[in-house]
Amino acid sequence: MNYHKRRAQKSREALLAAAESAFLENGYSDTSIDVILQASGVSRQTLFSHFGSKENLFLEMCNTMFLRELPELQPSVDYFSGLVDFLFTYSSVVMRDRNVASLRLAITESRKFPELSFNRYKQGSSKMIAMLHEYLKEGMTKGLIRECDSIVLTEQLLMSTLGYRQYRALLGNSDNPASAEQYIKTALLGVVTTKGKNRLKKIPLFADL
Repeated sequence: MNYHKRRAQKSREALLAAAESAFLENGYSDTSIDVILQASGVSRQTLFSHFGSKENLFLEMCNTMFLRELPELQPSVDYFSGLVDFLFTYSSVVMRDRNVASLRLAITESRKFPELSFNRYKQGSSKMIAMLHEYLKEGMTKGLIRECDSIVLTEQLLMSTLGYRQYRALLGNSDNPASAEQYIKTALLGVVTTKGKNRLKKIPLFADL
């Protein structure tokens, strides 16, 4: 990458970082371009050269922020090790303060930017659901996951992993009556077969089954 491309990339990253902090703190309407320019150290001309408008900068920031942290479901020699690792990563990513703030912002601005919520679901949530769906279907063929509508089971597993923790976080409630480990343990026990339960015992979190 030559000097000019490196400089352009650095300016773009600075704008996105400044926009992320400003929009998450103040929302779209209460964030001025001047605040972003001052925080990023980038000129107004450069901002419009990269994004064309405040609106486009906002949408790009939202997409970039959310998609960069999506967890991957890595195949594992032991079926449940890969599943448990994914659920822990998913839970951790979703519950990070900035990601909770990002979801709150998407909800708040959904009327003004309906494509924001649509893209967030299409590029984020739906991809994770599809990825986990395939993994659970594999578990069903092995007799480890109970047979049922696998899409419904997939969504139930993801939601059970979070419980009401995300909802409370969106409302600014810091109460946490149970740990992530307890939620994940309860969620998985709701989808495994007897054969699967015996396999789960090999994982330290489930050793007391």
